Amino acid sequence: MIGSHLGASCWHRVDKHRLDLFSRAIHDRTNEPTAVPSSPVAPDANHGLLLLSMAAGLSLEALDFTGVDLALNRGINRARFRAGIPLNSWVRMTITLSSVRDRPMRMIEVISALAFEVRGDPDPICTAESIAILRRSASSDARLARS
Repeated sequence: MIGSHLGASCWHRVDKHRLDLFSRAIHDRTNEPTAVPSSPVAPDANHGLLLLSMAAGLSLEALDFTGVDLALNRGINRARFRAGIPLNSWVRMTITLSSVRDRPMRMIEVISALAFEVRGDPDPICTAESIAILRRSASSDARLARS
């Protein structure tokens, strides 16, 4: 049902080690070793990309893909970063169904609203819209929400 809360991931700690690994992976040289310890918030807006890069894995925690034999990430729209990621904070992602559209060959297009939350903060730190293409397995109806 459109507007339904589909699920939430587990909480994950965002510490300096995780930010440093991500910075190296994306070749971000603005994250000097002395910059992060002096600030309670990650110093660079690129670290919002860390949250978005976690979306696919967090979706696997949050959703039940029973009846789906193929899931393709079609993209992310409308990503907005409200604030930096507080160091050593715990984050999770919640998913709300925005739309579903039938496609040929047992495929469905699913658009979901993602909200990345920091434990203890009432407002999401990042929001985005995820577009996925799912193929229903031949033997079953697709279901996304966790029971």
